[in-house]
Amino acid sequence: MKKKKLLFLLFNILFLALTNSIAQKPIEITSSEIYAKLQKLGNLGSVLYIAAHPDDENTSVISYFNNYKHFNTTYLSLTRGDGGQNLIGPEIRELLGIIRTQELLAARRIDGGNQVFSRANDFGYSKGPEETFRIWDKDSVLYDIVWAIRCLKPDIIINRFDHRTPGTTHGHHTGSAMLSFEAFDMAGNPDIFPGQLKYTEVWQPKRLFFNTSWWFYGSREKFEEANKDNLTSLDIGAYYPLLGQSNNEISAKSRSQHRCQGFGRLGSRGSEIEYFEFLKGEKPSGDQPFAGINTSWDRINGGSEIQAKIDRIIQSFNFEAPHKIIPDLMNLYQSIKMLDHNPYKEKKLGECKEIIQACTGLFLEAKTNNHKIVPGEEIMIDFELINRSNSNIDVHKIIILPVDKEIEWKEKLPFNRVLSKQISVTLPSNATYTNPYWLNQEGTLGLYSVQDKQLIGMPETPRYLSVQYELEIEGVKILIDRDVVFKSGEPDKGEVYKPLEVIPEYTIEMQNPILFFSEENRKTLNVKVNHHINNDNTDTLLLKLPDGFIAEPTYHLLSGENYQDLFSFEITAPEKEQKQEVLAEIHTKDGNIYSRTMHSISYDHIPEQTVLQPAATTLVRLQIKSTVDKIGYIQGAGDRIPEFLKEIGIQCDLLSLSDIPTTELNQYDAFIFGIRALNTLDGIDNAMPALLEYAKNGGNLILQYNTNRGVKTENFSPYPLTISRDRVTDENSPVKILDPDHQVLNTPNSINESDFKNWVQERGLYFPGTWSDKFDTVIAFKDPGEEYLPSGLLIAPYGKGNYVYTGISWFRELPAGVPGAFKLFVNILSLSTINN
Repeated sequence: MKKKKLLFLLFNILFLALTNSIAQKPIEITSSEIYAKLQKLGNLGSVLYIAAHPDDENTSVISYFNNYKHFNTTYLSLTRGDGGQNLIGPEIRELLGIIRTQELLAARRIDGGNQVFSRANDFGYSKGPEETFRIWDKDSVLYDIVWAIRCLKPDIIINRFDHRTPGTTHGHHTGSAMLSFEAFDMAGNPDIFPGQLKYTEVWQPKRLFFNTSWWFYGSREKFEEANKDNLTSLDIGAYYPLLGQSNNEISAKSRSQHRCQGFGRLGSRGSEIEYFEFLKGEKPSGDQPFAGINTSWDRINGGSEIQAKIDRIIQSFNFEAPHKIIPDLMNLYQSIKMLDHNPYKEKKLGECKEIIQACTGLFLEAKTNNHKIVPGEEIMIDFELINRSNSNIDVHKIIILPVDKEIEWKEKLPFNRVLSKQISVTLPSNATYTNPYWLNQEGTLGLYSVQDKQLIGMPETPRYLSVQYELEIEGVKILIDRDVVFKSGEPDKGEVYKPLEVIPEYTIEMQNPILFFSEENRKTLNVKVNHHINNDNTDTLLLKLPDGFIAEPTYHLLSGENYQDLFSFEITAPEKEQKQEVLAEIHTKDGNIYSRTMHSISYDHIPEQTVLQPAATTLVRLQIKSTVDKIGYIQGAGDRIPEFLKEIGIQCDLLSLSDIPTTELNQYDAFIFGIRALNTLDGIDNAMPALLEYAKNGGNLILQYNTNRGVKTENFSPYPLTISRDRVTDENSPVKILDPDHQVLNTPNSINESDFKNWVQERGLYFPGTWSDKFDTVIAFKDPGEEYLPSGLLIAPYGKGNYVYTGISWFRELPAGVPGAFKLFVNILSLSTINN
């Protein structure tokens, strides 16, 4: 295949990603927005903003460059935020990364920027770039940054963090800046990552900046005193009359899309200065980052004519009748198409198409009544086309991709009258499933595996089924692409769009998140089978068990008649203590194997997401004792601890703060607050006195980690205690037993250093920084090169009972089935029952 063709295909993939239009409700563009897009069409400036995580980006800067300067502005987030915490639900790790990916896309839909990623996995907090680079695989992430630069071709790159300050902030933060600093020069060198040049060309950005502020200087006073000779500044507090909003207001709305991190912001107005420190490249000839860079069409051969046409179109634009510029737009489209290959051609053709569709009021939709479809299944696609302008538009044909089904449709699109057609399509038997592409293969702790290198950087997987409309507008042929979507009318929401998703014939739900073998060596594993297409096959469900475990029966035959079946296996465990994993598989008569569980992530602020992961359950063989029968659990930001406690035989009642005044608290052996309860629960200050009194009267009150900002009550502890940002990020770090005779390390389970092996992601976070001497410290953790921190678990006798504050990451360790974490957690729960 010729390089030009490959570049065209690559651009189409990137354009889908950057416009963030996949499976969204059709965007309704006003005349004011069309006018702004025309201004952007006449500008070839490009900005790449680089940082480490979702929420690191400066939405004010992105909005300013996009909406005020009309530059193509992209945020490269090296990670998807998988290692963070979730304020709105129980999803962690990969599922949290999917939520944060979608929140970034929602943010970009507001501020107008584009969004790309690298393959770097957010493995959790890192205290230095050396660790970050070792776990990420530095060369691979450099590859991805260079790839982004070569594909997006920015004039300037802006780092969010300072590459010269390792150890002063998150290692991912400093690491992102250090890698950007290196990649700036590498992108223009053809000898570096030459394999990329099959798909794109080398590109040398003009300048690299650091988006600094007083925060990086330690205080506003120090920043005022600092030498600013190497700094340029912008007042990004612009007001946009066409949009009726200030840049600050748009920025706040964009930032507020990071809901799982609790970053809702009030909008602001007025002047706001941003500073940019010049790092390398061609130093600006003026006092702004783009000073001296030609951002007009004049920068390319043949561009002067294009610029002149765009200027004339802008001057003649009629806000009440935008369709009047369609003849000139079609002429412009042809002129851009006839240009020789250049770095801007395909991007500007895409923008031109978008403006043409908006000016004509053109509505093109391919919808189905199916939200999910199985390979080999037939579906009906309903096509609806309407021309809401006086422009001359003819339909020639529609092409359904990737099945390459062409339908001739020679018809004129009359003014404001719907043309419709219904066509059946059978999905190929080898159609790829809907799934985040970075989760299709197993990666490493720090890097996702992506086999198709052309997908690297894309925020989402392109949808499998799409439609290409071949139209003729004012005598000019044009191809317009649309995804096939599912659309429904819901009584409480009206018109609802969802993506069409390709799923396996079978998906499997393991009903037990963990099987805990303690005194007994036999447990029941329940497996639900979802059959997504009707057939008469009798297929087989079986388990892939680790050595030493036995299942009875060894398999189940599926009837083929029901869409959902529940089966049970009796699992017998060996005597040896261990943690293993069991996988479920369905083997069909035609030789296919299905082994995925299907997760649906649904929140109002992002599109519904479907994720396929291995159908697995953790098997833990461990002699664990408990003196606890029943506990009360008050969820905070959301975690899955209650369902895992139930698996070891502890009744777990989920309560709300409003239940406290009317509940007999003494019926519970312990009360637990879920993660970030102090940050998220309104009214916790009113409920806390009753719960502290419960502890004083002989109960056991346990608070898990909270962040040190946004605490809704200061009266959460019977004794002085302040929360800090201290944490231990190395899950394999050494542990020091401080008080080996303390009952929490001995009763009912004996705890020693071996119980802290094979933990996941981290030891804990937001440990208390100061605490009363009324608290016992029993264990201490440390990161390499640091002092031991003894405050991860604080226990204070209080009256007849106990108060416990713990920053240990139980919300990660228990779902991962870490045996030692279970033993210690049960010991904490057992404190009050032992004392009484």
